[in-house]
Amino acid sequence: MAISVFDLFKIGIGPSSSHTVGPMRAARQFVARLDKDGLLAATRRVRSEMYGSLGATGKGHGSDTAVLLGLAGELPTWWIPMPCRTCWQQSAAASG
Repeated sequence: MAISVFDLFKIGIGPSSSHTVGPMRAARQFVARLDKDGLLAATRRVRSEMYGSLGATGKGHGSDTAVLLGLAGELPTWWIPMPCRTCWQQSAAASG
């Protein structure tokens, strides 16, 4: 079986894609599960806590932004920098 460099390395938002790809995907899966279970429309607030290296370096490595993007339905392979800024501003405005 041939393995490509793209199988080994995943590109995500930075500065550390190893701290963003997983959290973004997990947050997106969480929202998809809420939707599948019919709970998304009633969900008003979500609290995210990170542990281990994500908790220790989360903001510095972009994990917090990755979680917000995942909750907004983004994937690392889709992400474009400008929507992130818009997503962040909308989230900040909604949280007051």
